[in-house]
Amino acid sequence: MDIRKAFATDRQAEQDGVWVALGEGARVKVARFNNPRHRAVLDRLRRPYRSLLMAGRDLPDDVAESMTIEATAETLLLDWDGIEDNGTPLPFSKDNARRLLADLPDFRDAVAFLSMQAETFRREALETAAKN
Repeated sequence: MDIRKAFATDRQAEQDGVWVALGEGARVKVARFNNPRHRAVLDRLRRPYRSLLMAGRDLPDDVAESMTIEATAETLLLDWDGIEDNGTPLPFSKDNARRLLADLPDFRDAVAFLSMQAETFRREALETAAKN
């Protein structure tokens, strides 16, 4: 096994994002979960709750969900194409992203899943896609 072919990812693509098809002509541009910008935003959002977290306590569910939505909208979901909302084309913006991520937990989960999959950013897969 060539370990680099099997596991190497494109570090730049992990931060800049890659386009992934959702179906029906829609696609999203996602960055890698836990990339440096993502970690920095989560750190900023958690800062007011640091003493609670250091005490080993969990964040309230609504606060944790709000942080997830904000961090995803700011750093993971970078763009989209072909997205409609009730039949109306929806341009990408951070505000529209926040709204859809909040209103549609399955969409939020799909974006998170794509951003966590190494295959999304696998160097060999990206090189093959670029050739096609």
